[in-house]
Amino acid sequence: MFPVVMVVANLATVGVMWFGGHRVESGQMEVGALTAYISYLMQIVMSVMMAMFMLMMVPRAAVCADRITEVLDVTRGDFRTTQRFGRLRSANVLRFYDDNREDLGGQAACLIAP
Repeated sequence: MFPVVMVVANLATVGVMWFGGHRVESGQMEVGALTAYISYLMQIVMSVMMAMFMLMMVPRAAVCADRITEVLDVTRGDFRTTQRFGRLRSANVLRFYDDNREDLGGQAACLIAP
């Protein structure tokens, strides 16, 4: 959507410059008036671009609102609770990045328990 808006904006600017240039050359229009007209045109085009951006955000916002509503409507009985028992213990763990096999130093120990 934005490339189309940008093409229209650029074509409008080229058209204004083309026809305004001929009018300035013939003395029917001053350069300042042409500059002001291009400035007004850009303000209108930027407003259209912002409106297009907002229109593109509406479907995304609707989907997000549906997801939030789904989460807020969940009752307690909808969750499946499974209890797992056990421990995870790690000791003398070497820490390093994927390609660098050099130990980063220190020994790490970890204990995870319910």
